[in-house]
Amino acid sequence: MVRHRLVDMAMRINAAKSTLELLAYRVGQGEKPVAEICMLKNLATSTMEFCANEAMQIFGGAGYLRGAKVERIYRETKVMSIGGGSTEIM
Repeated sequence: MVRHRLVDMAMRINAAKSTLELLAYRVGQGEKPVAEICMLKNLATSTMEFCANEAMQIFGGAGYLRGAKVERIYRETKVMSIGGGSTEIM
């Protein structure tokens, strides 16, 4: 079960990374793909929230302990997804 979760997380991270690399190339070529950049922001933050949630599931109760990296990342994902424009605004 953990392997399935890790594969799903890796798949989503790779999709966001590939999209980022493509858009960085396009911007470097002088394009201004504003809509696609907004979609990438939504993809990246939803991927981050998904991975943080899956990590909490994997770590179980230990993930909720104050001071654990997983707990901090899980807590901060909402701030990061809202910063720069919420999903609905983007």
